[in-house]
Amino acid sequence: MIDHAITTAHLYETASRLVGMGYTPLYAIDKRCAAWGWATSSPVPEWLATAYRKKQFIVDKDGLGRRKRKHPKNPGEFIIEHGWWCRPQAIALRLEDGLAAIDFDINDPIIETVIRRVLDAVPALYDAMVRMGGGVKEAHFCLAGPDADFYRMQSSHFCRPGADPHGETVETHMVEIFGGGGQLAWRNGVFRKPAKYFGAFFAHTVEMRTQNILRDYSWIEGYSPLTVPRSSLPVLSMADFKKVLEIVEATLIEHGWQVVPRSGIGDPSGRTTYVYDLTDGMDIDGYTLADLYRMAENGEIGGIRIDISPVPWLRKSSNSGKSCCLTVTSRGVPGVMDWSEMVIHLPASLQPGDVSALADKLQKLTGARQGVDAVDLLAGTLVELVAEIARKKVGRHDNR
Repeated sequence: MIDHAITTAHLYETASRLVGMGYTPLYAIDKRCAAWGWATSSPVPEWLATAYRKKQFIVDKDGLGRRKRKHPKNPGEFIIEHGWWCRPQAIALRLEDGLAAIDFDINDPIIETVIRRVLDAVPALYDAMVRMGGGVKEAHFCLAGPDADFYRMQSSHFCRPGADPHGETVETHMVEIFGGGGQLAWRNGVFRKPAKYFGAFFAHTVEMRTQNILRDYSWIEGYSPLTVPRSSLPVLSMADFKKVLEIVEATLIEHGWQVVPRSGIGDPSGRTTYVYDLTDGMDIDGYTLADLYRMAENGEIGGIRIDISPVPWLRKSSNSGKSCCLTVTSRGVPGVMDWSEMVIHLPASLQPGDVSALADKLQKLTGARQGVDAVDLLAGTLVELVAEIARKKVGRHDNR
């Protein structure tokens, strides 16, 4: 247990300084931020001076606290949720506008070799801010360049040499990169930026029942957002980020680490697989698909983890359903994440169409002759479309 208390004065002063350095701070409990509107709130003086006083509710079926909220299926009714009412004891940073974090989630001494090789290959990361979390894990903060507009990338999952990669309790290690970019596309055609936060200062882990702080965040050599302006961070290209993942995987494999395969329908490499099987009439642990869209658009899911129970429609496997939660993909689609399988279940209506079926539709619309190769037809149509757009743009500019 950490023998100190985080005062509201500490939170307010730190958050104010972070705004001055170009960052967007959020008041959090520890690694979790349950503040209402955290995904869109602007750190204006009024917000900074009041938000730290508001308790946040962490959903937990074993929690002693309760709150009442509208029933997800019957808006006219209410349900009681169990959890913990907690005052903020940490500050997180919202990753946005290219503020990126490379999360080396490798709790093993091999991380020293991994990071040394990454730094040799991407020297710009020598100037990144490095935040320590649990164990020997590190998170490196930098900026994503103009060609690196993405939300999330990840490596395969690995286990130590000698461990059973097929064991249900095997400890896995990986690297995730959050790029502070990308776009969420909703059914109504509206686009918005995805939201992600990263713990930065004060409490890393809080014991909910006692509110005791078990672990703090720290920054290597004091090189942190309190001392480094956002504009001074190193800028990485998309090629740099991809190189980081390649080096991590190559280094672990070279040292005998094993890729953890995913049973069931997950990708054997451990990367996320998308399955389009959510339908309007499906009972998703008390939610409907319409509920998920509404909750995602209101910011109720996507950053705050909402666990759900194993449900009948999940694919049958030895692990499926043991660790599921509601989520929002980088494409802005709400769904259910099955962490044990690394599978995201998405609306069936968004199932990508077959190229041949699309080509048939184009043949009927354009009068193209039968037997034309589907790829050739699609490519030709695309070229004609781009040419037509270019002609219209040229004409428009000539008339200005």
